[in-house]
Amino acid sequence: QHAVVRRGENLGWNVYEGFEPFSNKYRKDGASYTPPVFAYRRKFGNSITGGYVYRGRKHPGLVGKYIFGDWSKSGDGGPDGTLLWAEPATDATAPWEWGELAVAGTANNRVGAYVRGLGEGEDGELYVLTSTEVGPSGTSGKVWKLVAGDASMSTS
Repeated sequence: QHAVVRRGENLGWNVYEGFEPFSNKYRKDGASYTPPVFAYRRKFGNSITGGYVYRGRKHPGLVGKYIFGDWSKSGDGGPDGTLLWAEPATDATAPWEWGELAVAGTANNRVGAYVRGLGEGEDGELYVLTSTEVGPSGTSGKVWKLVAGDASMSTS
């Protein structure tokens, strides 16, 4: 069972962050909110960088999984983004299963930069947009293609 966002749904932004309410300032009495299907606590990372359901052919183990990133896993906000996967549990009432994708060639299996976004090619293959700078300036931006390697998936 995959979640579908429907026109007109109130996804709760600026009242909820994930499943947790964080502001009553904009709460409207009687308003109904559509909860997320997946969230993680800040002790894991800083913020989810949206992604895509993988539909490519080069990574059969990822087909059907939602591939996304976290801006930066580092507690001090340094450039330490990570790539993740998530999918609905086989039991529709259970939380989604998720974990990290190991990035080969890095000391901690993470990206080593801020994950700014993901893109999808016409062939369904995925690209990761990164930068080592916080702001929207500078010349450190890169586009990476997700390729097969000795990467592994761990479950969280």
